[in-house]
Amino acid sequence: KRTSAGERERELASSVAAYMMKHRRMIRNRELEEEYGFCTRTLQKAVVNNVGITPKQLNLQICLQNAVQTLEKVPGCSLAELTYQMQFYDQSHFGGMFRRMTGFCPGQYLKWQQEK
Repeated sequence: KRTSAGERERELASSVAAYMMKHRRMIRNRELEEEYGFCTRTLQKAVVNNVGITPKQLNLQICLQNAVQTLEKVPGCSLAELTYQMQFYDQSHFGGMFRRMTGFCPGQYLKWQQEK
């Protein structure tokens, strides 16, 4: 059975999303290129057409969802360790992205969780 280009693109987008969910850390374009054998533009087109956001945006959402879950479930979680595990460039980058996505700085969120 032959699959259409649209079906192959959907499968690729689904696979990229599953890969991100499995690893739950920052994933660079080069890693996706090596994993799937497609250039960044092809991967980006597939994800945007089928998910509605870029792979980078999807990856950030998955990472920050993981960060929020970790802060909620792991008492005394170190922000430096969380930054390292998620492979952000540095704690400042992580903090800025976290704040943009949640409205809280990671430390504020952690304090809020501890008070609940």
